[in-house]
Amino acid sequence: MVSPESSALSLSQATDSHVAQRRGLELFCLSFLALFLELMVIRWAPAVVRLIAYYANLILISSFLGLVSERSSAGKESRSSDGCQLCC
Repeated sequence: MVSPESSALSLSQATDSHVAQRRGLELFCLSFLALFLELMVIRWAPAVVRLIAYYANLILISSFLGLVSERSSAGKESRSSDGCQLCC
């Protein structure tokens, strides 16, 4: 005989598993979109502005630093008022 408590518990575990899979999929999609847009900007900007073509690596490094700084500050409650952080 199955008790109602055990069925509710298994439903809760199934829901938690579904939420974890959903968050993993969202994280993958957002990461893919961010890297795709980053690559598009890195390739597009030197084609439009000729001077930037000489500094393509600078654009790549700054985009990676932007992603890293945004990721590291995502979990923090307090944020800078000017929105431009170099250190965490």
